Parts: sequence; C-alpha cells; structure tokens
Amino acid sequence: MSLDYFCGSPGLMVMLMRSLGLLLEEHRVMERALSLLETASLRLLRGEPVDMRVFPLLLRFLREFDLQHVEKEERVCSYIRRRVSSRILEDLASEHRLLEESLRTLLGVLEEDLESMDRDRVRSIIGDILGYVRLRRAHISRVGSNILNLAMSALNEDDDRRLLEEFKEVEATTLKPGGRGELLKLLDEVEIVLRSRR
Repeated sequence: MSLDYFCGSPGLMVMLMRSLGLLLEEHRVMERALSLLETASLRLLRGEPVDMRVFPLLLRFLREFDLQHVEKEERVCSYIRRRVSSRILEDLASEHRLLEESLRTLLGVLEEDLESMDRDRVRSIIGDILGYVRLRRAHISRVGSNILNLAMSALNEDDDRRLLEEFKEVEATTLKPGGRGELLKLLDEVEIVLRSRR
C-alpha cells in the first residue's frame, strides 16, 4: 500500500504525519516477514527442503517487532478517540488481542521440533501458520484503509509531534538497545537461508 493511497502525495503525508508514515513503514517490514514465513511454509508443504530454524526465528521476529508496533497503533488510536468515536477503533483492539494470542499459540507449538513431528502434525501447524499470515495481512490492510484514514482526518501536527516522541519511548521500553536493527538483520539472514535452499 503506497502513501499515495492516503493523501495523494507521499511528501505531504510524511511531512504532515510522520508518525503515520512510520507505521506504514513498519507494515512493509511485517509484510516482508510474512512473505518469508509463507514461502517457508509452502515449501515445506510441497516437500521441499527448508531449514526448520526459520519458523521460530520468523515468529520471534513477528512477536518482538509486533509488540512495539501494536503499542504504537494503540497510541494513535488513543489520540483519534479524543476526537472521533468509531467502532473501527474497538475492532482494532480486538484484532490485536486475537493476533497476539494466535502468535503466542504458534510459538508454543514451535517449541517442539518440527522435524521430529509426524507429517500430519506438521501439515496442521503449517496450516495454522498460513492462517496467521492471512489474518495478519487482513489486519494490515484494515489498518491502512480505516485507521490511518481516520488518523489523517482527526490528528494535527501537535499530535504527530507527540506521537513521534511516544514512539521513541515505546521502542525504548519494548526493544533491547539495537533491537530494531537486530530484528531487521534477522530478516536478512532468514532471506539468505531461504534463497540458498531453492
């Protein structure tokens, strides 16, 4: 989803609402992780070789990256709620809880070694992973088409400045020092592993 979708001019969007631009950038990063997770899952279903370490690594990435991202989205929603009442905002909070629980369940299941599981169990888990990927992508799309449009109409430059400061605090409290860079590096490493197994 491009910034053009939200206001016609990427420069104007970023200039007026840098906080929203950061959320969109994080959506692209999550989409990349979801694509890698989907690729690994589909390869495994086709019986192609897959380094099984990619599954817990990608789910760990999503858990850690998403923790700070969801907090940022919730901060934006709290600013919107001050000016606008919308059922969409409540739905978003419910989706966040559902996604968090789904991810926690997948991480728990993947504490077991996929390679030691029987084929039917692996297929079931991969089905769950692909379901999570679809759910997460649908959420990203809804945020893009609903929440960010609400934010563009409800927030002002002062809100944007405050949100940017709050985003820094969120990252400082949810990520280890250098954690964002480490997480992005982890995605690069998984991408290399998946590319080398083609």
